[in-house]
Amino acid sequence: MIELNFDSLTQLQIFFYLCNNKPSQRKDISKNTGIPRTTVYDNLVKLHNRCINTIPYVAKYTQINTCNNIRIRSRPLTFWFIPRGIKRHFFTVEIPKLLINGVLFTEL
Repeated sequence: MIELNFDSLTQLQIFFYLCNNKPSQRKDISKNTGIPRTTVYDNLVKLHNRCINTIPYVAKYTQINTCNNIRIRSRPLTFWFIPRGIKRHFFTVEIPKLLINGVLFTEL
């Protein structure tokens, strides 16, 4: 049985949002969950550092802004998503135990 250990209910909320939606930016996650953007970032970094079998809970990729194949001078867009290995275990293989601060979370 896989254990997905979360520090808070906020991390679980972000995880479920990313499981049920396409890769998203921080502003989209913040807007749709009602969690402040800086809190979203802090929790995404914590989830990114936490791994199961070297697969992080969440991963990110960046996309460079372009217009007619010409790069626009700005910061790249960062999209966050749930890696395929985590999704496979979470949705098909078995129902994982969800822990929040080490306490079993059963009310899904």
